[in-house]
Amino acid sequence: MSNQNFVFPEYTVLDAAINYQFGRCNVQFNAYNLTDKRYFTGSRSGTTTAGLGDPFNFRVGMSYQIR
Repeated sequence: MSNQNFVFPEYTVLDAAINYQFGRCNVQFNAYNLTDKRYFTGSRSGTTTAGLGDPFNFRVGMSYQIR
C-alpha cells in the first residue's frame, strides 16, 4: 500500500464583481482568478487526484424583471 498523504501549498485567488442596475434591468460582470494564479482544488473523489484550478476567466450576465 502506498502513502497517499500530501499537503497542497497555500494560495489566494482574487475574484471581483461589478453590478449595475437601471430600471428593471440588471447587468453583472464577474472576473475570476484575476492574477491567473496556478492552484490545485483538491480531491474530486475518493481517490487521490487533484484538479487544477480554473485560469483567469469572466462572466457577464443580464437580467430583466417583469413587474
